[in-house]
Amino acid sequence: GVAAATSPSGSGKSKDDRYTISITNFTATTFTLTATPKAGTPQAGDGNLTLNEQGVRAWGTSKVW
Repeated sequence: GVAAATSPSGSGKSKDDRYTISITNFTATTFTLTATPKAGTPQAGDGNLTLNEQGVRAWGTSKVW
């Protein structure tokens, strides 16, 4: 059988401290990573970046990067 998934720590920050990184929808076969720009950074108005287990990347609510 396949071992049950365990949740990673759940959040962190980018190396340059411009984004907060979080993981949601985490199961044995799925995940969504989200990078949220921190207030006061040049990226603050750009919206969230997301990536899922299928490699689908999105920027904000409609842009794909």
